Amino acid sequence: MKSPQGGPALLFAKPTLRSGTASRYPVAVNLFGSERRMALALGVERLDDVGDRIAQLLDLKVPTL
Repeated sequence: MKSPQGGPALLFAKPTLRSGTASRYPVAVNLFGSERRMALALGVERLDDVGDRIAQLLDLKVPTL
């Protein structure tokens, strides 16, 4: 997120374990490395939408009877 477009996301399909064998599990890094990818992951158009929603939740009023 430090550079304007973010860095590339990397997928290691078969990372090597300490034993020298290939892992059964792939490893992905930097998936959320740009504002655009982070917004996609959160299902919003822009990250400020998430902040606005949090502010709405924190501004709840206790009902009066």
